[in-house]
Amino acid sequence: MVVNRIICTHIVHPTGGNLTNRFDRQRLQVFTAMNELLDLLEQHPALRRRHAHHYWGLAHRLFVWARPRLDDELRLELDDGFSALIARISLDDLARMRTKSAPGLAAALVNHMIS
Repeated sequence: MVVNRIICTHIVHPTGGNLTNRFDRQRLQVFTAMNELLDLLEQHPALRRRHAHHYWGLAHRLFVWARPRLDDELRLELDDGFSALIARISLDDLARMRTKSAPGLAAALVNHMIS
């Protein structure tokens, strides 16, 4: 069902213990979760074909969101983790995004891969 109103909110307190307020190594745990989810999608090819652009969009948004929020010395680890994750992208995922579902995202991922 799609509705035209807010039915859920997310409140982050500036001094709270949320991951949003942590700038240390804990943020890098995102790659553990994303790799596990990709493992699951690889076990279910039909789901991967249907949802790959959502998965890769989330991965890219998480990377872009986390990078400026990390301590300087951890940014290289984040970059390496994201590079390792997108190294797992299939040509099928990339081609489908490029030609159908998310051409801008496909371009952003390719740019990251070649930079």
